[in-house]
Amino acid sequence: MLSRLDALLHALEKCENAGVDFAFRRAAANSIGRRVELADLSDNCNLSRIAAPTEHDHQRIEKYRRAIKLILLNSESSNALIHRLKS
Repeated sequence: MLSRLDALLHALEKCENAGVDFAFRRAAANSIGRRVELADLSDNCNLSRIAAPTEHDHQRIEKYRRAIKLILLNSESSNALIHRLKS
């Protein structure tokens, strides 16, 4: 059985052959991983860190915003399932 730390590290590690969506879904499945990933993505969306944002920066920010939505939707689905299982 994985320890909580092992499970967190597994949730946050990036896999070479897995898509970005898979990595975000895996992070969302771990409550601590979800918070860490959301904090990281939120920080990455802060355009004030970049003196002269380019179109590439705006596209990257949009990718991060989609990831945030994906994580939140995934966590809501997971929470609904957990709630149904507990009932």
